[in-house]
Amino acid sequence: MTDIIIQGINGRMGKVLCELISQREDCRIVGGVDVSAQSGAIPVAASLEELNVKADVIIDFSTPEATKAALRYCQTTGTACVVCTTGLDGECEKMMRQAAEKAAIFKSANMSMGINLLAELAQKAAQAL
Repeated sequence: MTDIIIQGINGRMGKVLCELISQREDCRIVGGVDVSAQSGAIPVAASLEELNVKADVIIDFSTPEATKAALRYCQTTGTACVVCTTGLDGECEKMMRQAAEKAAIFKSANMSMGINLLAELAQKAAQAL
């Protein structure tokens, strides 16, 4: 069983992840991080340190500043992280490389439907031209 923390759990993508993960038997959400912390079936706190829950991996759909906090946490604890946040600066890219020395860090591509559709259409236009 893979234990997951979702950073940005109350956002649009966080809610989608909760729905998809709830349908699986090989993983579960053990906590969430969001500025609008709320209690419920899944504990949610304003920071990873406040959450006080251990997990195998953090899935980060948040903000660049929150991503930096997650990377510091992962570097300290060795927790793996999937970074899905966009708009990251050079400092954050450097932090990802540093954290990757202590934990598995995976930076995903842009998850936006609009961006992915645009990329696919650009590919088809390039083939046609």
